[in-house]
Amino acid sequence: MRRFLAFEVENSPELEDVYKYFSRFKDIRISRFRHVTLSFLGDMEYDPEIIRDYFRDKHAFNVRYRGIGGFPSIRWARVIWIGVEFNYDIMADFPYPKNEIYHLTIGRVNGMDLSRLDLRRFDRILFEQSVSNINLYETIIPGREYRIIASYYLIQ
Repeated sequence: MRRFLAFEVENSPELEDVYKYFSRFKDIRISRFRHVTLSFLGDMEYDPEIIRDYFRDKHAFNVRYRGIGGFPSIRWARVIWIGVEFNYDIMADFPYPKNEIYHLTIGRVNGMDLSRLDLRRFDRILFEQSVSNINLYETIIPGREYRIIASYYLIQ
């Protein structure tokens, strides 16, 4: 089973505007589960108590969503994403692997040159959110169905 730590993204009119813009491209498979992955644990062995203890004294944090990017590159995107900025790195000393680039996946495509699109209207703070809990998910059906294994509530 694939496991990962993430928080869910609140809905907003600005977010809907981004998804609506990219929905018009028939080759993009839009992501339905809107979340930001903090750590992908995959199938690795981990200690649930270590994770619980890690988040026990962590404070809620603020997130800003800004700009559009692509993996592996803007000129050959297979994943299209919105950039994510935290007011502090909650995962700074996390004992397991953490994501190197925090992002919100918009969708997947078989290769698209995003530099050909006029994305300037998204090159600003699109919206902000306060995050007060993080979930440990298990993938049931990749890309479609996930189950929460544990929730970690942060200090307000």
